Amino acid sequence: MKKLHIILLLTTLILCLSCDDAEKACNPPLGTISATVVEASDLPANTIALQGSVHTGFEGVWKILEGNGGSFVNANMPQTNFSGLPGVFYILRWELTGCDVFYKDVSVTIGCENFQANAGADQQTTNTTITLNGNLPTGTTALWTIVSGNNGQLTNPTQGNATFAGVAGNTYTLRWTLTNACGQTSFDEVTIQINPNVNLSNRYIQTLVDELPSGTYQYNDAGQMTMANTVINGNTFIINYVYTNGKLSTDGFTNYFYTNEGILERAEGTTGTNKRFYFFENGRLARIEYRNNANVTIDKDEYEYTADGYILRLFRDQNFTTPTLIRTVTFFTEYTDKVSPPMDHLISSPNYYLPWKFIKTSVSTGSFVADLSYTYTFDALGRMQTGTSTNNLTNTSSVTTYVY
Repeated sequence: MKKLHIILLLTTLILCLSCDDAEKACNPPLGTISATVVEASDLPANTIALQGSVHTGFEGVWKILEGNGGSFVNANMPQTNFSGLPGVFYILRWELTGCDVFYKDVSVTIGCENFQANAGADQQTTNTTITLNGNLPTGTTALWTIVSGNNGQLTNPTQGNATFAGVAGNTYTLRWTLTNACGQTSFDEVTIQINPNVNLSNRYIQTLVDELPSGTYQYNDAGQMTMANTVINGNTFIINYVYTNGKLSTDGFTNYFYTNEGILERAEGTTGTNKRFYFFENGRLARIEYRNNANVTIDKDEYEYTADGYILRLFRDQNFTTPTLIRTVTFFTEYTDKVSPPMDHLISSPNYYLPWKFIKTSVSTGSFVADLSYTYTFDALGRMQTGTSTNNLTNTSSVTTYVY
């Protein structure tokens, strides 16, 4: 049975407006006129059940003397339901008309039912504009406020689906507060973490299989690396990447040149070395030739793909100019997300962007005995979290952790 919490104030005003002694015999006996709130099950929200007394020779009607927004199911029936607004004080009258008019008033404040604010689930996103999802029970007013976080802004903060705008790289706590007509409040908080719009599909990786060296990196809004501050073998290197029309033009050590179609054609080092790039007709990278100052190929990379366009093997031939030619083969053995082909074309970087997430590779040399393997983990946004390099011959490994 649904219980309603109500405040009742019964006022009995029995009044004979124009009766003389001869007419009093038709009056209802004193004390028998009643107007009460009774318990009833399965009532709609903000509704009470009323019961007025019945007297022979009299017709009754329910009236609202005070309070707005209320209504009766049937005002002419002694037993009826009344619906009102939460927290509003009403005076209701059961009025009997016969030889004269008699009435009884009942005052009631519709009870405010239990309610709980719900600000929605915590969010982690790269979007700087987010639609919020607060609940809004009937009879309540609400307000979004920013508890913590810098430079956030709310639009339509009294709506559950208000819009919040924040700044990438910040975490915000927002509070959703509900207030009912009785003055009771309830609040809930939601955390919004806005990450930079950089994911694995446009993050610069130094090579296809090697982890980024230890250091810090900066990116532009397109996710292209603009600065690398790295430490390699105890030496610090700061590299600044410059882009023209969305394509990498120079990093200070190498200049990059493209075909009219925007495909990377060659990379020329400031010391005279250069790289030449060759592609299959379908746009996938086929071969890279590394040339010395005399424009002689000394190293070469060749790529082999699966039928659906994912890299299967990378063949790296080194020391072309010496009898000790070394061939290294990298096997891309497992993928965790095949959303897009990994090498449809090169995208304006000296090495490669990786529009796919492989989780395991292995490397073999010379006699094709695997001696190195690489495994990778990613966060929910597809960003690389760790890269582990394992030497299977010595059973040793090293782990690179990426922080964003």
